[in-house]
Amino acid sequence: MSPYKVAVIGAHGKVGKLIISKLSQRKSEFSPIAILRSQEQTQEPTYKNVETRILDVTGSVSKLSEGLKGQDAVIFSAGAGGKGLDKTFAIDLDGAVKVTEACALANIERFVIVSAIGADNREFWYERVPQLRSYYIAKKYADSEIRRTNLKYTILQPGNLVDDGETGKLARNVSDKELDSLPSNKIYRADVAEVAIQVLKDPRTIRKTLTLVNGDLPIKEYLDSF
Repeated sequence: MSPYKVAVIGAHGKVGKLIISKLSQRKSEFSPIAILRSQEQTQEPTYKNVETRILDVTGSVSKLSEGLKGQDAVIFSAGAGGKGLDKTFAIDLDGAVKVTEACALANIERFVIVSAIGADNREFWYERVPQLRSYYIAKKYADSEIRRTNLKYTILQPGNLVDDGETGKLARNVSDKELDSLPSNKIYRADVAEVAIQVLKDPRTIRKTLTLVNGDLPIKEYLDSF
């Protein structure tokens, strides 16, 4: 069987780089493409042995579709990274929605997106993190639009992202109304990257939303609950 072709949008971000690194270590199973914004980014060591393509999620749907054609799946891990309201809505919201439209045009069914914990629960974020309201508004409505598509999507909603570690363990999945029952609100970026890869070919996670924080369950056991 030929390797599963995966385009990673946002491959220059912290989670995106980890996804690319992990996929490139499993080349018998996956054939990754790093979607980047500029030619300059392609020269970085992370992408030395990985195919790269230059695409801009703020560009047209037709160009995105052409650039993604031939892939089996798309992982969307792009974000504005706090660079202003305009970019947040152009990338985290409209960019995500445009990529789903591009996937439909390119006949790509499988779509995984890295969103944010509690994005569906306005009560969770509106008063608790007022400094992130614009970010959460973008995530909430991007996720809502994704659910309206016919794609085989999985929405990952990780907690506060931290670096320099990986446990391979998660807390049980909870609904957006049970977030206060979680043991923590943090997760290593490397664990998010690992989950993004493991769900790709797991049909149990199709059209599901996964809350991700570190806990005591090995990732396999966590996924077995779906």
